[in-house]
Amino acid sequence: MTSVIIHLVTGVDLDDDTVEAMARSWRRVERLELQAQFGNPAPRASVGCLRAFVKYCPNLVGLYMTFDARVIPPSLDESPIIQKSLESLIVATSPIEVESAQSIAEFMAGVFPSLKDVRIMPGSRAMGPRNMSSRNGREPTLTFVVGGRSSLFC
Repeated sequence: MTSVIIHLVTGVDLDDDTVEAMARSWRRVERLELQAQFGNPAPRASVGCLRAFVKYCPNLVGLYMTFDARVIPPSLDESPIIQKSLESLIVATSPIEVESAQSIAEFMAGVFPSLKDVRIMPGSRAMGPRNMSSRNGREPTLTFVVGGRSSLFC
């Protein structure tokens, strides 16, 4: 199995241990999508769950999932392994704080050096409770420079 696509009406409620078990079970997965049609519950999986894909899924090219990126795990920078295949990461409605965004981007660039595209979805809680201003009534965007490349979060 190289593609796992799960679309549920109310979302997917995962924690880090469940994500690790999935990654360990689907070692040959190339595309994994865990989507909610009407929004996810507040995610219990942390940004640290991405380490499972680094460790167990060397062929993963595309990932769509929600995780909590508001708190940076203390050992986030202790990932000596890199995953060279992941090019696209859709973080859906993953919450993230402005203060942690650069650290999260640096972590992702370090462990996923081929990552070219990181996106949030419209209506996300991505910046936590802060109000983000938009220009001309369009959705606000957030851009980070990751690994010398510009990464657009929109």
